[in-house]
This record gives sequence, C-alpha cells and structure tokens, in this order.
Amino acid sequence: MRRTLFLILITALMNCGLNANMLTQNIVVERSGHEGFMNYPHNNQRVTIQRNTDFQTTLKILEGLSLQNERRNIINISSFNGGIPVQINDLFWKDALELLIVQLGLVLEERPGVYLISDVVIEEEEEDEFDVDDRMIRITATFFYADRNFMNGMGIDWRTLVDGEVAAEIDFHSAGDVPGVLQVTGARQLTNGSTIFNLEALFRFMETHQKGEMLARPQIIVLNSRPGNIQIGQDFSVRMADDAGNTINEFFSTGIILDVTPTIITADGIEVVHIQASVEKSDAVPGAVTTIINKNSTQTDVLLFCGEETVIGGLFDIEYVTFVTTVPILGRIPLLGRWLFSSRSTREVQREMIVILKAEILAPARDRLHERERLRERFERMRQDFDDTKYEVFGAERL
Repeated sequence: MRRTLFLILITALMNCGLNANMLTQNIVVERSGHEGFMNYPHNNQRVTIQRNTDFQTTLKILEGLSLQNERRNIINISSFNGGIPVQINDLFWKDALELLIVQLGLVLEERPGVYLISDVVIEEEEEDEFDVDDRMIRITATFFYADRNFMNGMGIDWRTLVDGEVAAEIDFHSAGDVPGVLQVTGARQLTNGSTIFNLEALFRFMETHQKGEMLARPQIIVLNSRPGNIQIGQDFSVRMADDAGNTINEFFSTGIILDVTPTIITADGIEVVHIQASVEKSDAVPGAVTTIINKNSTQTDVLLFCGEETVIGGLFDIEYVTFVTTVPILGRIPLLGRWLFSSRSTREVQREMIVILKAEILAPARDRLHERERLRERFERMRQDFDDTKYEVFGAERL
C-alpha cells in the first residue's frame, strides 16, 4: 500500500514539473551530433526558441554558444528591442541567428572576434542637379622639373607676378656668370637690379641646357564648386586579405596627382575664383614583404581673378644621372676604347617640381548658345549684305 502511494506521489510531481516546464520554459538548448540545417563540422549545438521571446535574451543564449564554438561575442547595435517574430524549432545556433536577422531585416557582419548586428542603412542617392546657367572654370596646369642647384645658383624666385602671370625673377648680382643666351630671352628689367623672365622662354632655355624638363600641361574644365582631378602616372594593385580572410586587390594611384576644387565668389560686382588644390608626387617601390609608396604632397588655398596664375613649389626629389666622357676617335675602338679612352661618372641631381595653375571663368551654356545664335545671325546678315552688293554691282537678277 505504501509503495503504491509513493509511486502515485512521484507520478504527480513529475506531471506538475512537466506542466510548469511547458508553461515557463521557452528556450531549449540541446547538444547533439545531428548534422543540422547547414553543415558546421565543429558546431553541434541546436536551439528551440518560442515566438515573442525577448530579442536581447535570445541573443544572450546564442552568444554563449558562439563563444563556445567560435569564440565570438554577439554585439547588437540595432534599434530592435522587441520579441522575435518567428518560432525556431531545432536549429543550429548559427542558423537560428541568421534566420532572426533575415526575419527582422537587420544586417549581420562577421568581424574578428565578434558578430555585429546593425540596422540596414539606406543610402539616399543624391541626384546631381545641373542647370544651363551653371558656371564653369578652366584649370590649366603646368608641371615642370627644374634643377635645384641651377635655380639656387641663379637666384630664381618663382613668386613674382607680372600682369597676373607667374614670372621668374633672377638676381644677376648673386648669380655670378650668367649665360649669354639667358640675357636675350624676353627679359624685363626691374628697378632693384633684378630681371623678370617670361616662363616660356626660361623653360625652353632650361630644357635646351638640360637644366629642366617639361612634364605635362594638362587642362580640365569643371563646374563651379565641383572637384576636378588630373593624374599623370598609373594605378597599381596590392593583394590584401579582408576580415573574412578572402584575398582582394586594393588599388593605389601614383604619379603626379592634382586635385582641385574651384569656386566662383562674387562681391561688389567682382568675380574671383577660390581654388582648393592639392598636389601629390608619388611612386611605388616593390619590397620583399610589401610595396612602399614614396609620396610628397602639398595643399594650398588661393584667390585668383579670371586668367590669373599661381605657383606651387617645394616638391623635391633626387635623380642620379650617369655621364659618359670619351676621347674622340680613340673612344670608338672596340673593347679598348671603352676601358682606356672613356670614363663614366654618376652625379646626384636634386630636382624641384614647379606647378603653375591658371584659372579662367567660362560662360554658362545658355550664354554660349546665345552667342552662337548671334554669330549665326551676324553671318547671315553679312552674307545677305554681300549678295545685295553683288546684285547692285553686276546687276544680277535674284533667283
């Protein structure tokens, strides 16, 4: 009798415990060798989570499993804090996490040591608004390499402006012996004893005597307050690994790079151009482990009126030049001439890159169209006047 009462009591307690568990327990974590919804060789934990379970509580459970299996925390920076909208039945913890992310419309990022949950960022595409009355600016750039030792010896100052154009001022008192050719290249004498030279003439002289090199003279037209870019060089790629361990190619730009943003400013009926410019000279040097980028750069903000120029300097580099000297006739003897009657020497040449920028304000498209129509009308009137004159002179009849 006692044994029967004991079994009845045990059965009743078990039923009560089972009912309490069914009422209060909504998260079940099981360990199993089941292969699951997806194949995770090292993840053998699955979960059952009831609908409307608190999202933060669910993430705490999943974070514990994530730390056990992948040693990653789960960080939630999204704005969702309610209950989960879906029933999860016997899913591996990572499948359950991904299911929740899809159902809630969130973003899951796998980063080193962490799963990051965030809201979906909707980027609003800004439509470029253009108008036929938009002003444009023509930017003309001159890139010139000059021998620094030659410039220092001549006392050249690039900062001189003559009628809005950059000119070179040379102090002959400190220059010593000056080549005679330089004295006849369109110079203008100043009261302080210095001489102003037109840059075109000076650049031609320096190139002729191997004291400089004209690199390029690019020209771009940009809309008012819009950025413009000039690159004289090449892009190269470096293989890198992203956060997921995938190999990607990241590209870098090298060479001579000019970024410029001109803005037209009007005050008291006077128009000037505010120029934000940055100049970079860089080159890539492959190394044993990685690629090294040697870079020189400078930035400037200037105000120029239409047609005015400004100069940017101070970008230096070193070039090694090899000179070969031979004895006439004897130096041409095979084998012996090269070793006995010729010599080689290497000289270090310090160069400075001179950048000259010129800004010109252009008429908007509407004004150019009207000007084109006026020219067409003028041409038609001129042709009509010519025909009338021809008829009057020759007495021709109109057809």
